[in-house]
Amino acid sequence: MEWADGFTFVPFTHIGLVRMSRCIECGSVELRPAVVSLEGTVRGEIYIVEMKGLVCLNDGYKTIEGSDMPEFARLLADKYRSAQRLLTSEEIRSRRKRLNMSQQQFAHYLGVGVASVKRWEMGKIQDRRCDDEIRRKTDAKAHIADTRIGRFDLLPGTDGSM
Repeated sequence: MEWADGFTFVPFTHIGLVRMSRCIECGSVELRPAVVSLEGTVRGEIYIVEMKGLVCLNDGYKTIEGSDMPEFARLLADKYRSAQRLLTSEEIRSRRKRLNMSQQQFAHYLGVGVASVKRWEMGKIQDRRCDDEIRRKTDAKAHIADTRIGRFDLLPGTDGSM
Protein backbone atom coordinates (compact mmCIF):
# COMPACT_ATOMS: atom_id res chain seq x y z
CA MET A 1 0.00 0.00 0.00
CA GLU A 2 1.57 3.34 -1.00
CA TRP A 3 0.68 6.66 0.59
CA ALA A 4 1.57 10.23 -0.25
CA ASP A 5 5.15 11.35 0.38
CA GLY A 6 6.61 8.02 -0.78
CA PHE A 7 5.49 5.89 2.18
CA THR A 8 5.02 2.22 1.45
CA PHE A 9 3.86 -0.23 4.05
CA VAL A 10 5.43 -3.66 3.76
CA PRO A 11 2.76 -6.41 3.63
CA PHE A 12 4.20 -8.33 6.59
CA THR A 13 4.09 -5.23 8.80
CA HIS A 14 0.85 -6.51 10.37
CA ILE A 15 -0.97 -3.23 10.76
CA GLY A 16 -4.71 -3.33 11.37
CA LEU A 17 -6.49 -0.46 9.67
CA VAL A 18 -9.71 -0.91 11.65
CA ARG A 19 -10.45 -1.43 15.32
CA MET A 20 -9.87 -5.12 15.96
CA SER A 21 -11.74 -7.30 18.39
CA ARG A 22 -9.99 -10.43 17.12
CA CYS A 23 -6.55 -11.27 15.81
CA ILE A 24 -6.78 -11.37 12.02
CA GLU A 25 -4.21 -14.18 11.93
CA CYS A 26 -5.70 -16.69 14.39
CA GLY A 27 -9.07 -15.27 15.44
CA SER A 28 -8.10 -14.99 19.11
CA VAL A 29 -9.78 -12.26 21.14
CA GLU A 30 -6.78 -12.07 23.48
CA LEU A 31 -5.00 -8.94 22.30
CA ARG A 32 -3.07 -6.96 24.85
CA PRO A 33 -1.67 -3.44 24.72
CA ALA A 34 2.11 -3.41 24.25
CA VAL A 35 4.93 -1.49 22.64
CA VAL A 36 5.30 -3.03 19.19
CA SER A 37 8.02 -2.80 16.53
CA LEU A 38 6.60 -2.24 13.05
CA GLU A 39 8.34 -2.00 9.71
CA GLY A 40 7.58 0.47 6.96
CA THR A 41 9.25 1.97 3.92
CA VAL A 42 9.80 5.66 3.24
CA ARG A 43 11.10 6.69 -0.19
CA GLY A 44 12.46 3.21 -0.82
CA GLU A 45 14.20 2.84 2.54
CA ILE A 46 13.02 0.43 5.24
CA TYR A 47 12.66 1.63 8.83
CA ILE A 48 11.41 0.07 12.04
CA VAL A 49 9.51 2.15 14.58
CA GLU A 50 8.30 1.34 18.06
CA MET A 51 4.96 2.58 19.30
CA LYS A 52 1.94 1.59 21.34
CA GLY A 53 -0.02 -1.20 19.75
CA LEU A 54 -1.59 -4.60 20.34
CA VAL A 55 -0.08 -8.08 20.47
CA CYS A 56 -2.03 -11.32 20.13
CA LEU A 57 -1.31 -13.52 23.14
CA ASN A 58 -1.90 -16.60 21.00
CA ASP A 59 0.44 -16.08 18.02
CA GLY A 60 2.35 -12.82 18.70
CA TYR A 61 0.71 -10.94 15.81
CA LYS A 62 1.41 -7.19 16.14
CA THR A 63 -0.89 -4.42 15.01
CA ILE A 64 -1.98 -0.86 15.77
CA GLU A 65 -5.38 0.76 15.85
CA GLY A 66 -6.41 2.60 12.69
CA SER A 67 -6.50 5.87 14.64
CA ASP A 68 -2.75 5.43 15.32
CA MET A 69 -1.81 5.35 11.61
CA PRO A 70 -0.95 9.09 11.44
CA GLU A 71 1.44 8.65 14.37
CA PHE A 72 2.99 5.61 12.67
CA ALA A 73 3.51 7.64 9.49
CA ARG A 74 5.03 10.54 11.50
CA LEU A 75 7.42 8.19 13.31
CA LEU A 76 8.49 6.61 10.00
CA ALA A 77 9.03 10.06 8.47
CA ASP A 78 11.12 11.09 11.46
CA LYS A 79 13.30 7.97 11.14
CA TYR A 80 13.87 8.92 7.49
CA ARG A 81 14.56 12.54 8.43
CA SER A 82 17.12 11.49 11.04
CA ALA A 83 18.86 9.21 8.55
CA GLN A 84 18.97 12.06 6.01
CA ARG A 85 20.11 14.57 8.65
CA LEU A 86 16.90 16.60 8.33
CA LEU A 87 15.11 18.12 11.29
CA THR A 88 12.41 15.84 12.71
CA SER A 89 8.83 16.99 13.27
CA GLU A 90 9.53 17.37 17.00
CA GLU A 91 12.72 19.34 16.36
CA ILE A 92 10.83 21.76 14.10
CA ARG A 93 8.05 22.14 16.69
CA SER A 94 10.63 22.64 19.45
CA ARG A 95 12.47 25.35 17.51
CA ARG A 96 9.19 27.16 16.81
CA LYS A 97 8.17 26.99 20.46
CA ARG A 98 11.62 28.16 21.61
CA LEU A 99 10.94 31.34 19.62
CA ASN A 100 7.48 31.62 21.25
CA MET A 101 5.80 31.66 17.85
CA SER A 102 2.49 30.32 16.67
CA GLN A 103 2.54 28.22 13.51
CA GLN A 104 1.27 31.29 11.60
CA GLN A 105 4.06 33.52 12.97
CA PHE A 106 6.69 30.86 12.30
CA ALA A 107 5.48 30.43 8.72
CA HIS A 108 5.67 34.19 8.15
CA TYR A 109 9.16 34.27 9.70
CA LEU A 110 10.34 31.48 7.38
CA GLY A 111 8.58 32.88 4.32
CA VAL A 112 6.37 29.83 3.79
CA GLY A 113 2.66 29.12 4.11
CA VAL A 114 1.23 28.06 7.46
CA ALA A 115 0.12 24.78 5.85
CA SER A 116 3.78 23.89 5.29
CA VAL A 117 4.61 24.33 8.98
CA LYS A 118 1.55 22.29 9.98
CA ARG A 119 2.49 19.51 7.56
CA TRP A 120 6.12 19.40 8.71
CA GLU A 121 5.05 19.16 12.35
CA MET A 122 2.61 16.37 11.48
CA GLY A 123 5.18 14.34 9.56
CA LYS A 124 5.46 15.54 5.97
CA ILE A 125 9.13 15.57 5.03
CA GLN A 126 10.54 19.00 4.21
CA ASP A 127 12.98 19.43 1.35
CA ARG A 128 16.65 20.19 2.03
CA ARG A 129 16.29 23.87 1.11
CA CYS A 130 13.49 24.40 3.65
CA ASP A 131 15.40 22.41 6.26
CA ASP A 132 18.44 24.64 5.74
CA GLU A 133 16.29 27.78 6.06
CA ILE A 134 14.67 26.53 9.28
CA ARG A 135 18.10 25.79 10.72
CA ARG A 136 19.52 29.14 9.60
CA LYS A 137 16.69 31.13 11.12
CA THR A 138 16.31 29.12 14.32
CA ASP A 139 19.83 28.09 15.23
CA ALA A 140 21.02 30.48 17.97
CA LYS A 141 24.68 30.39 16.87
CA ALA A 142 23.82 30.88 13.20
CA HIS A 143 21.40 33.68 14.10
CA ILE A 144 24.15 35.49 16.07
CA ALA A 145 26.60 35.00 13.17
CA ASP A 146 24.03 36.40 10.73
CA THR A 147 23.62 39.55 12.83
CA ARG A 148 27.39 40.09 12.90
CA ILE A 149 27.63 40.05 9.10
CA GLY A 150 24.51 42.12 8.49
CA ARG A 151 21.99 39.41 7.64
CA PHE A 152 19.70 40.10 10.59
CA ASP A 153 16.05 39.09 10.29
CA LEU A 154 13.87 40.65 12.95
CA LEU A 155 11.84 38.20 14.95
CA PRO A 156 8.10 38.91 14.96
CA GLY A 157 7.34 41.35 17.75
CA THR A 158 10.86 42.84 17.97
CA ASP A 159 10.07 45.84 15.78
CA GLY A 160 6.65 46.55 17.29
CA SER A 161 4.78 45.51 14.13
CA MET A 162 3.30 42.18 15.31
